[in-house]
Amino acid sequence: MSKTDRRKTALFESIAVMGKAFASPRRLELLDLLAQGPRTVDQLAKASKQSTANASQHLQALHAAGLVSREREGNKVRYDLAGEDVLQLWLALRDTSAERLAEVERSARDYLGEEVEAIDRTELFIADEVFFCGTGAQVAPCVKVDGRDVGDGTIGPVARRIGDVYFAIARGDDKRHAEWRTAVHR
Repeated sequence: MSKTDRRKTALFESIAVMGKAFASPRRLELLDLLAQGPRTVDQLAKASKQSTANASQHLQALHAAGLVSREREGNKVRYDLAGEDVLQLWLALRDTSAERLAEVERSARDYLGEEVEAIDRTELFIADEVFFCGTGAQVAPCVKVDGRDVGDGTIGPVARRIGDVYFAIARGDDKRHAEWRTAVHR
C-alpha cells in the first residue's frame, strides 16, 4: 500500500469514528434527548431506561466522536450537543431516515400510535411550554426544540405543576388514583 493510500485510509477511518457513533440505537436516543436540551448522565440514563454505567459508556463514545460536549457540575457531568452543526446533522439523519426508509415511519407509528397528529415544528417554536408525557417519559419538560429555546428556555409553570402532581401520585404522597400504583416488593 502506498503512502497516499495509507493516508486516504487513515482519513476515512477517522471519519468513520463519527459514523460508528451513529450506528447505535441507544446513542441515537441519547442524541435525540440532548437535542431537547442539556442533561446530566443520570437524567439521560433514566429517560432512556438504561443503567447509568451504560448511558455513560455511550456518552463517552459520542464525546470521542465530537458529537457531544460535557461539563462537570460538582459530582455530576452535564452533557449537551457539541454545537448547532451536530443538531443539524442529527435532524438531517432522522428526517432523511423517515423519508427514505418505510420501516422508520412504521416504527414511529407503532411507537406513537395511529392517532398522533403531525404538527409543524414552528408550532413548537412559538409555544410558551412544551412537555412530553406518557409511560416512559412521565412528565418531561422540553426546554429546547431543534436547538431553539421554548418560551424563555426554562421549565414552565404548567409542566412543573403537572410533573409535581404526577410524581406525588406515583410516590403515594397524593392518595388520589391509588389504582395507578402497583406495589413492588423486593
